[in-house]
Amino acid sequence: MTRIERARFPEDLDAVKAIFCEYIGSASVSLDFQNYEDELATLPGKYAAPRGGLFLAWHAGAVVGCSGFREVDGTACEMKRVYVRPAARGLSVGRRLVERVLDEARAAGYARSQVFSKAGIKNFKFVITPVK
Repeated sequence: MTRIERARFPEDLDAVKAIFCEYIGSASVSLDFQNYEDELATLPGKYAAPRGGLFLAWHAGAVVGCSGFREVDGTACEMKRVYVRPAARGLSVGRRLVERVLDEARAAGYARSQVFSKAGIKNFKFVITPVK
């Protein structure tokens, strides 16, 4: 059974860093512009509760996926770092990670959750709306 749990710091720091690095290495485009090295060095950083969150998917005692969200402004957050290791794909882990982010974002008081990647928009069935 796969569990989706909020990452605990400092206990889960190494697991979060490892799967984030795997995610970054798997991207089809360079993520250097996102300054991910600083993000890794300051975890949980902008993902810290109560305005953010990081989640790990655990299966058979191992981390198989991750997701997170962080504040954009007082009413919107950005979903980030949604990744499922290849061996766990097809098990609905990604769907469950996204659902957890959306549930936690609502509980944190956000009215909107944003995704800024084409793959994220397609995979999560987000709707493109103009920025006001």
